[in-house]
Amino acid sequence: MDSKSKMMEVALKLAEQMPLDKINYADIADAAGVHWTTVRRHLGSKERMRTHIAEWMRDRGKEPSHGDTRSKIIEAARTVFARLGYSGASLDQVAAEAGMTKGAVYWHFASKQDLYVTLLESNMAAQKRLIPQQAQAVLEADDPVRALSSWLRGQCASCLENPDAALLFLEFLVSSREPGIRSKLAGLFEELHHQVALMLAELQRSGRLWGEPDAKAISVYIQSVMHGMLVTSVIHREEIKLDVMMDDVASMLWNGLYPRPAEEPRGE
Repeated sequence: MDSKSKMMEVALKLAEQMPLDKINYADIADAAGVHWTTVRRHLGSKERMRTHIAEWMRDRGKEPSHGDTRSKIIEAARTVFARLGYSGASLDQVAAEAGMTKGAVYWHFASKQDLYVTLLESNMAAQKRLIPQQAQAVLEADDPVRALSSWLRGQCASCLENPDAALLFLEFLVSSREPGIRSKLAGLFEELHHQVALMLAELQRSGRLWGEPDAKAISVYIQSVMHGMLVTSVIHREEIKLDVMMDDVASMLWNGLYPRPAEEPRGE
């Protein structure tokens, strides 16, 4: 087990015993047998580290204990935004859900947009962590097209089980006209595409993906397909049965990306 994996396991064990705001670099370093600066280098700032730990716990079906005010506000916002939508939600309602004053919310977040962007950052971090694992599973499967189809079905099922979350994201994109917010969103997606492109470029170098297209172009293409399916699965959920189309969608995606043998020259 490498150092980062060991630190993750230690952090998860600590999170089962204490609130996230009580976990620090020294605790993880002592249990993992590394220096505290190594923990900071791999897991980021204390705030980012605690966000990662919460996401790792949710990936394992566990709910983290939040002892700090900021984390309680974020969890309350997750509930309020999902229930009322972006336009219908307010910081007053978030404060009431968290059992705090509005002033306490404003102490940590400058606006409703600022709070929602924080939720998006959390979701993006989870995607960046999971996508490489999911891609590896598809590539190593005996039938990659079937594995890709199964993964796509899972993504659509998630949207259909919680359509409000998907609509909330679309609503926020339409509602956000402030240049600062647009810049923040662009940065989040750029970071995601960059990390996915690095993974795809490595797969191209190893011959497991077609090496001709630019890796970032492939990342943008895959994300665009997924976003398009998200919109379709939510808005046209009755008219278009995406679930029965996934084998074809997976085949089209895979046939555009898998390694291609050189074509034999045609005779005259």
